[in-house]
Amino acid sequence: GVALVSILILLFALGGIYLDLRDRRRAAAEQSRMRGLADAAVEGLLVCKDHVIVTANRSFMNLVDVPQSFIAGRHLLDFLPPTVVTRLIEAPNTAIETELAAADGRTLPVEVILRTVDFSGTPHQAIAVRDLSARRTAEEHIRFLAHHDALTGLPNRASFSRQLEEEIAHARRTGQKFAVLAIDLDRFKEVNDLFGHPAGDALLQRVGQALLSAVEGQGSAARLGGDEFAILA
Repeated sequence: GVALVSILILLFALGGIYLDLRDRRRAAAEQSRMRGLADAAVEGLLVCKDHVIVTANRSFMNLVDVPQSFIAGRHLLDFLPPTVVTRLIEAPNTAIETELAAADGRTLPVEVILRTVDFSGTPHQAIAVRDLSARRTAEEHIRFLAHHDALTGLPNRASFSRQLEEEIAHARRTGQKFAVLAIDLDRFKEVNDLFGHPAGDALLQRVGQALLSAVEGQGSAARLGGDEFAILA
């Protein structure tokens, strides 16, 4: 009877060990699957506990240019401003635009949002980090095109008109004189007809560079449209 009871206890123990190992394998497989999903995300993802980073996906590591071993255990303040960390905790599920500090000292424009998640059976904070560099570059390009000619990079007609009005107002107040030169290229249409529009565009760019060099420090040049340019001296 003692032997039978001992064998039963041993079998129960082995069964418990088997179930424990099975649960661990499932947990490891689930963690590996979640890691794969997180690494497949384009946005950076952080999992934190009390402002301390537990893990991060590959996109975030690429943003800050650090290895995985460097991430775990680091504080959020190593990458985000203190005011932003406070706002994330106080206002979860709210997108916040800020600057992300990279390992090499660079700062990247990002959008961050925090949500509470269950990680390894306990509540953690998941932070999504979206890189805004491309959007900021596009916005800057749009702002540039609003005031500049796309082909030559010179101020456009609208920008030149505003500058001219300001100069006229300044001249009336101070009595200072200035000059406006209107320039157009002779036989420019023949360049396009004989050599093609790419050659005409290249010629306009060369003219724009020449005008910039001529007025450097003494005025400004603009392209009004077509082969028409203007100089404010």
